[in-house]
Amino acid sequence: MVTLRVVVTMIGVVASLALSSHAQTSLPFDVSNPKHLKWSTEEADRIYVSACELVARSIRPEKPPRLVPKFTLILGANEDSTVRNGKTSEVHLRAWNEGRFAEAMVLVAMREVLKSEDVTNLTRDTLIAAHASVAVSELKGKE
Repeated sequence: MVTLRVVVTMIGVVASLALSSHAQTSLPFDVSNPKHLKWSTEEADRIYVSACELVARSIRPEKPPRLVPKFTLILGANEDSTVRNGKTSEVHLRAWNEGRFAEAMVLVAMREVLKSEDVTNLTRDTLIAAHASVAVSELKGKE
């Protein structure tokens, strides 16, 4: 009888772990939460989907691209930031904050549309345009 209870309890624990593991892996991004901070997977998923849809529609309203950015959410970080090294992106949050996560999601989704070479070209074009125009006050100072 005791052995049967132990087996049933163990099955329950294993099933519970499998369900919580499935909930974590069903997110479209990876999570690192070594400090076991409280956060809402459902809220994070809704924000992820909303950010991807809104960024896609703002970039190309007539035919929005399907954005599915991959990144790792790191909870318990030293500071809130969005980091990208090559093709790897990370969202660092000190604690769960829906506003900061939404802002990071917009940045991560935009980076799906704007590739590294696009950012490089836009940066170059920005500098060319900035140097091509001169304020009137600058012209008066050179006389």
